[in-house]
Amino acid sequence: MDADALKAFQADVARTADERRKTRQLVAAGRWRDAEPDTGRARSYAVRHRSLMAAAGAESITGNTEDFLRVAFLSRGATVGRAVAYVEVSDGQKSEIGTGFMVSPRLFITNRHVIADAAAARGTQLTFFRELDERGVPRPSTTYLLDPDAFALFSPEDQLDYALVALGQRQSGLAEPADLGFCALSDQPDKHVIGMSTNIVQHPSGWPKMISVRNNILTARTDRTLLYETDTEQGSSGSPVFNDDWQLVALHHWGEPFTDRSTFGDQVPRNVNEGIRISAIYRDLAARLDSLPEPARTLLQQALQAAGAAAAQDGPPTLSPPRPVLSPARTLRRGAEAVQVDQDYANRQGFDTAFIDGLPLPLPQAGEALARRIAPLRAGEADAASGELKYEHFSLKLDKGHRIAMFTATNIDGRTYLEVDRQTGQANASEGEVWFKDPRVSASFFLDQTFYSAWSTYFDRGHLTRRSDPTWGTAEEAARANADTFHFSNCSPQHFRFNESAVYWQGLERYVLENGVLDTASKGRLCVFQGPVFDDRIDLWADDVQIPSSFFKIVVWKGPAGARAVGLVVDQLKLLAEARHSLGAPQPLASVQVNHWRVPIEKIEAQTGLDFGETVRSADTIRDAAQPHVGEARLLITGFEAIRL
Repeated sequence: MDADALKAFQADVARTADERRKTRQLVAAGRWRDAEPDTGRARSYAVRHRSLMAAAGAESITGNTEDFLRVAFLSRGATVGRAVAYVEVSDGQKSEIGTGFMVSPRLFITNRHVIADAAAARGTQLTFFRELDERGVPRPSTTYLLDPDAFALFSPEDQLDYALVALGQRQSGLAEPADLGFCALSDQPDKHVIGMSTNIVQHPSGWPKMISVRNNILTARTDRTLLYETDTEQGSSGSPVFNDDWQLVALHHWGEPFTDRSTFGDQVPRNVNEGIRISAIYRDLAARLDSLPEPARTLLQQALQAAGAAAAQDGPPTLSPPRPVLSPARTLRRGAEAVQVDQDYANRQGFDTAFIDGLPLPLPQAGEALARRIAPLRAGEADAASGELKYEHFSLKLDKGHRIAMFTATNIDGRTYLEVDRQTGQANASEGEVWFKDPRVSASFFLDQTFYSAWSTYFDRGHLTRRSDPTWGTAEEAARANADTFHFSNCSPQHFRFNESAVYWQGLERYVLENGVLDTASKGRLCVFQGPVFDDRIDLWADDVQIPSSFFKIVVWKGPAGARAVGLVVDQLKLLAEARHSLGAPQPLASVQVNHWRVPIEKIEAQTGLDFGETVRSADTIRDAAQPHVGEARLLITGFEAIRL
C-alpha cells in the first residue's frame, strides 16, 4: 500500500474510533439495529431487507426480528461466488496475487494496487472456480486473460483504488462468461447500515476460494469507505463485500491489526478492514463515462445500466442468471530415488545455444498467438518476461493456458550419456517418486500433484526432458540435472502405458548417438527439442485440462557434412481409451503399440506454432534422397532402422 493510502486509512481508523467502539458495544448487547445514526437509511434498509427475505404464504414470520436468514442465503452466496476469481499478476515486472469479480458480462474489477496499469493487466491471469466442492475435491477451474485494449479504467490507490478491465480470451476450462454471472454495481442508498454483518468472498493468501460470513461487523463509514471487522489476509485485496441479501456494498481494499485499548484493555487485537464503497465507485465511473471513446463507453454504460435494471427487479439485484457448470465424471471427453532439488537456482545456466561447436541453435521462437501464452517468471527473476526456466543442461517455457511446457530444450553430452535400454527406451535406473514445484514461476501456470492424483486412473507424471538426457558432467552437475527433471514444469500427462509403448520416441537420442555419424569436432554432442502437440479437433479433456494427443521430438547434431536433424511425433490418443484398474497383485501389462511418425520439421512447426529456425529446418534429413517418400513425407516408424539419419 502506498504511503498516502496508508495515511488515509490510519486517519479513518483514528477518526472513527468512538463510532466503532459504540457499534461494538451495541452489537454485543444485541442492539445492532440501533447502531445506524441515519434513521432514514436504517428504515430503508429494514424495509428492503424484509421485502427480500420475507417468506411467502401462511407461515410467514411477522414482527421486528431480522435475525432469521432464509436457507436461500447459502445458495445465493454460492451463486454470487461464481463471479469471484483468483487474480495473479506476473508480467515480468511485478508479481501480485489478489481477488476480483465480474461486475458485468464483460468487465472485471479488483484493486489498483493489485493491477497497477494496462501493462500489468496484460500479464494477469484470472482463475474462476478455484475452490473445493462439497466433497473436498477441487472443482474444474477456468482461466481467462484480461483485455485492457478493449477497456481499462484505474483509480489511484489513495482515492478509490480500483482497476476495471475487460475480460479477455479464455485460456483453459469450460466456463463461458455467461456461466460466471456478475455482481452489479449500484449507488442505492439502502444497501448497508452500521452494525450489520458483512460477507466477503475471497482468496486469502492465494488459497482456494473462502468466505467470511457473520461476526463481520460494519462499524463505521466515510463518504468514500466502509470500515468493518473480519478475517482477511494478503490475497484478499479486491474481494467483494456483501450485505446479507448478497448486494454488493464495497470493494475490499485494505486491512491491518488494530487495538482499541481504551475499551478492551491491552493486547486485544482487532482487525479493522477498509473497503471502498461501491456507491462511490459507481458515481466515479458515471462521471467518467462521457470522456471514454467508443466502444469502451458502451461497455461501461452496459455495466451501469445493468445495475439500474437489477435495482428495479424483485429480488436480490446482484447477478445475471448463470448457467450451471457441472463437474464432469472422471471420464475423458472431446473438446526416483529421494531426489533433492538444489534451491539455489542462480547456478542453473539452462540450455546452451552454442553447445555444439560451429552449430548455434537458439531456443525455438513462439508465433504471435503462442507468444501471448508464455508464462512469465515472477518479478525479480532475471529476464522474467521471456519465461525461460533454466535448469541444469536444459531449459523450458510454460504454456500458461494449457499449464504444460510448450517445449523443452536439452543439451546432451554423448560421451557421458546414461545407458538406455533399447528394448524399453528407458534409462537403466529406477524412476523417482518425488516431484517439485518451481518457486520462480506461479504455480497456477503448471499442473501439479492435485491433477495427477485426481486423474491417476489414466495418467502418469511423464517427463518431457527425460531424466537421462541432461544427466552428465561432474557428479554434482549430474545429480542436480537429474533432480531438475522432476519439476512439475517438466511434467506432462502421459498415459500410464506411454513410457513402455513409445520406445522409438524414448530411445531416439541414443539411436542418433550410435548411428548418426557425428562430426569429430562436435565431441558427440546433441541438442534435443521436445514437447506436446495439441489438436482441438481430436484432443480429449480431463476436467479443464486439454490432454495432448501427441508429443514431438527433434534431435539436432553435427555430421561431417554439416547440421543434421530428425523429427518424430508419437501418438498417445488410442491409449486413452484404457483406464487403469486395480487387479490385486501387480500383473505384467500386455504389449500395446502406439504410432510413431517421422514428420518434416516444418510440419511440427505448423502443429505447435513454434519456429525452430532455418538452421534446423534445412538440416532435416527427411527429404534426403535415401529416404522413402510416403504421402506428405509422414512415415510410420516400426523400428529404429526406419529412422534414416
